[in-house]
Amino acid sequence: MQRERPPAALMATTTCPADAAWIALPYADVPRFSVDTLRLQWSRLHIGQGQPALPGEDLLEGWARYHSGDFQGAVKHGEQRGVAGITLVNEATAIYATY
Repeated sequence: MQRERPPAALMATTTCPADAAWIALPYADVPRFSVDTLRLQWSRLHIGQGQPALPGEDLLEGWARYHSGDFQGAVKHGEQRGVAGITLVNEATAIYATY
């Protein structure tokens, strides 16, 4: 049996401001990655995602934030890099929204 979709009037019509504070991860045991530890762990962390061997040097800080659970910081970092940061922005936003 197919579910009915809610009327468009009930769907969200506003967005969250980009500069609004994101909720931090509530876990005390989230691993923290520096750029150096990220370099060492990159292939293990991205083995099934089809990511390039290692992003450009200017994106490593953003990816370290992403893997440390600082999704808002990762998004801001990626946005500042324009097109080069779009994968970082997309992944950080998607993971934040999912969890």
